Amino acid sequence: MMRNITIFLILACLLSPFVDHRIGFIFLGALVVIGALGANKIKLPRGWYGLMVVILPLAIFISWLYGVLLGLVNGNEPEFVISNFFGLAFYPAFYGLLASRITSHQIVRCILFASMVYFAYGAWLLLESIISGAFLIGLASSISDFRIIYLPGFLYMTPFIALGIFQSIGVSTQKRDHFIISSLPTWLKGGKFLLAMLAVFIFVPMSKGFIAILIALIFIFIFLILWSCINKPKLQYFILLSIFIFLLFFLINSEYMELITNSFSDQEGSNTVRAEQFGYIENELTFIGSGLGAVLRSGYIRSPEAPYGFELSFLNLVHKLGWACIPLFLSYFLPIGYGLKLIFCRREHDILAGAFIIGVIGFIIPGYGNPLLFASNIILFHCLGLLLVYQHSCEAYASKCNENYIIKLP
Repeated sequence: MMRNITIFLILACLLSPFVDHRIGFIFLGALVVIGALGANKIKLPRGWYGLMVVILPLAIFISWLYGVLLGLVNGNEPEFVISNFFGLAFYPAFYGLLASRITSHQIVRCILFASMVYFAYGAWLLLESIISGAFLIGLASSISDFRIIYLPGFLYMTPFIALGIFQSIGVSTQKRDHFIISSLPTWLKGGKFLLAMLAVFIFVPMSKGFIAILIALIFIFIFLILWSCINKPKLQYFILLSIFIFLLFFLINSEYMELITNSFSDQEGSNTVRAEQFGYIENELTFIGSGLGAVLRSGYIRSPEAPYGFELSFLNLVHKLGWACIPLFLSYFLPIGYGLKLIFCRREHDILAGAFIIGVIGFIIPGYGNPLLFASNIILFHCLGLLLVYQHSCEAYASKCNENYIIKLP
């Protein structure tokens, strides 16, 4: 019963932006309550990765309390103190997921369902734009000029796009790959439809951050091919590498390359604003932070309604929380490190699980220059990624040690 309620809350939160993303905080709050009521069911793993994952959401919540107290002590506007990075207060929702004992398969299928909803919506909008001729390249100076609609929920497709890319080298069921493969319907296992998501993922939001995610995945993929060629040469690896080199050469010599280059240049409007912000915020960074709700002493503001807010989310976090933002940054980089370990470590080779986990955490790339990190659906998406790391690492530890891998809390 509790597991079914949790699945409903997950889906409701992931899809809440179609109504209002603030509604998602209600569902996150319900998960926090479930975690508090089911605290006796939460178990600590003996493996290092799993233990870190269990500790980090609580540490993030404590960081938020630190920022609130520091902001009030420094005399920041109380309304700004509460509204600034308010999503940090809901990271204990992770313990609701943990207490409900939702499985890896159910997590993957929840993300899949939400991604398919966004895919269908984006595909319809893309088709309308193509029919109307909105993609005439000569009319644009930046890729954002082609933007149809920007929704952070399109990021739900990232882990499945990662699967499609990595399946193209013939990765099949390996040790513990049931973690991913058996969770997918048959028509998704071939990887072809997963790659078809790219059209919606790239052309509907037309975001530099989304393109950067794709570049990062391709970079990891190419490195894996080179790694595989060195350790176990196969003809298909050399063919794929040749295809990528040809496509890269074609892109460099096309008019699209100029468009992409202009989009990432300092002369592009949004990049100019971010570069300006960087200088102002960097000059006011301190070790202890300025507290939540703090405005810049220089008087620079981006929005009169929220003078504490800036597009450069990571730098803004350091400005507000100082050293206390470390737990949040660890919660981003720990899954990436674990995913890379699964992809490249020969002792724990589990490429598809590693690719999926990295795909989930891919939201941090557009989150660097866009204040999407603390939307309710992205916070839950992050918590689901952490839970996948927890469950996979616990399973790996148990199979390696051939023992019970959990310690029940008193």
